[in-house]
Amino acid sequence: MDKNDTVLNGRYTLTSQAPRPEIAPSELWEATDSDGTYHTLKITHYVGDRPSSEVRRLWDNDLRVMYR
Repeated sequence: MDKNDTVLNGRYTLTSQAPRPEIAPSELWEATDSDGTYHTLKITHYVGDRPSSEVRRLWDNDLRVMYR
């Protein structure tokens, strides 16, 4: 991913990448939406049309942490 790329069907534009250890399977980005509101996005790459069960488990774990 690069600065000014759009993600999630064009809903967010990436503005800057947050530093993370190279071993992390995902990237953290600051992004803006169409209203100019800033958000933090965690992007996990996967190959193919659908994420693997391992990637899906990572996403589900992140959701559980956010809901707490």
